[in-house]
Amino acid sequence: MGMGEPLHNMGALMPALDVICHPQGLGLSRAKVIVSTVGLVPELRALRASGKAKLAVSLHATTDEVRSWIVPTNRKYPLDQLIGALRELYPLPRGKGLNPVKSRAGSGSSNSVGEADASLSSSSQDRLQENSSSNSSIEIVSSPSSSGSSGRSAASDDFVVIEYVVLKDVNDADDDAYRLLELLRDVYCMINLIVFNPHEGTSFKRSDEQQVKRFRQILMQGGKVCTLRMSKGDDEMAACGQLGNPDAVTRPAPMIRPPSKLQEILPGAAAAAEQHQQWLQQQKAMRRAAA
Repeated sequence: MGMGEPLHNMGALMPALDVICHPQGLGLSRAKVIVSTVGLVPELRALRASGKAKLAVSLHATTDEVRSWIVPTNRKYPLDQLIGALRELYPLPRGKGLNPVKSRAGSGSSNSVGEADASLSSSSQDRLQENSSSNSSIEIVSSPSSSGSSGRSAASDDFVVIEYVVLKDVNDADDDAYRLLELLRDVYCMINLIVFNPHEGTSFKRSDEQQVKRFRQILMQGGKVCTLRMSKGDDEMAACGQLGNPDAVTRPAPMIRPPSKLQEILPGAAAAAEQHQQWLQQQKAMRRAAA
């Protein structure tokens, strides 16, 4: 993690996975090794076919407009291609625990959509009802290793992990949670929400704790297993995404101009994108002068 896109280097990745899992190497189980990608679809398919490791996809957005901004690879492999591949490679087994929407009419379960948490508005409860289709209640399974009615054993559970960094006013709205449910409706997956760790020079902000909880609640009540990665070390600027020395940076961060609907919310992002473009123009001019 944090060392670049592993699927850009398949020639080194595949033998490295063999060494990691070989008895004379690290001897790790392939079921315990996860390779994370931003979504290079052809390479993702190749990794899946090899069976050498589990897969995690850094999704981080629910629309092409926003994802193409914060995950530029989306401009080459947009959401329809990426999610389409995941639906094909990780089809949802009906009745499986990771997406445990089961009909239990009359069971009196406290997880019933009709008995959603009081903090949800009536309109939100209506949308939860829509997401649960005709099922009368939702059963939440706390662990992806739980066995279900599909016949798979816990040891052979084979799901994709969806990683989602929650950014204030960018991808943390209720609508994003509902779109995420719809995108992943037929994907056998676990969602890992990641709290953003702010640092010097970023225009992004950490989502409010209550909104993160609400976002997770919507996903869970929609039938998805959803974990929350809590921040550790951010009090000393040693958390994920905070390591590094800003004073050693010799060029502005490569930023793309944010979508128009976010420019007023994140004026710093637009300014940073403009600064980067000016720096690029300066570099081009210097190269032409040197030639």
